[in-house]
Amino acid sequence: MIILILSRGRVNSITSHKLFPSAKLVCIEEEERLYRNHGLETVIIPKSVIGLGAIRNWCLDNFKDKTVVMVDDDIKHLACIARENSFRITDPDAILQIVENTALCAEEAGTVFFGFNQAWDVRKYQGNRPFALVCWIGGVVGIIGRDFRFDENNKLKVDIDYSLQTLLKKRIIWTDNRFSFVQIRNNNTGGNVHLRSLDLYEKEIKYLKEKWGTYYSVKRTRTGEKIGIRVKRKQSILL
Repeated sequence: MIILILSRGRVNSITSHKLFPSAKLVCIEEEERLYRNHGLETVIIPKSVIGLGAIRNWCLDNFKDKTVVMVDDDIKHLACIARENSFRITDPDAILQIVENTALCAEEAGTVFFGFNQAWDVRKYQGNRPFALVCWIGGVVGIIGRDFRFDENNKLKVDIDYSLQTLLKKRIIWTDNRFSFVQIRNNNTGGNVHLRSLDLYEKEIKYLKEKWGTYYSVKRTRTGEKIGIRVKRKQSILL
């Protein structure tokens, strides 16, 4: 298993290297010198590789490890939310063991995509759902093998599409709901963030709606948008 930190922001915003000190940093050549003091082995990605989907595919093509874990660069800590009060995990060895265990569970369950709870609010954790099989993954994503490709038509919203591809072909995704990697999303500059704009965001949402129909959902709320997927996997019990 290899862990890759994908550059998405300025050098002063990177925090993931503290949790994954043995990871490799993937960035463009112009950013390489900014990361020299972080102790990470740096891998330069070509300028022609633009957008998150293309970057993820490039990583899958250029690293031969069976399992590839890609991490956003602004992860602050790992939260365990399976207790009454959540607590932080910052020890790299403990975090690595949790990631490896999750990868093993996913492979044994017969799927190729795994990740963690994206909601780190302990109040939203359900004790009877320590893991989930139908949801989309982001932030820290694990890919086993090379069964699928990330859709390069989108530059930003690629993990949702990959999740739906996996659910279509493999039937399940493995998500460990007990743990959540805490980060600040969409606030960095540099990396892939320079591509963000309201027009592009709306265009990519429209593309996903046209591609996946009712299996992809967007709900407008007072605080923003809640993106989800609608895939039924549980059987109804008839009494």
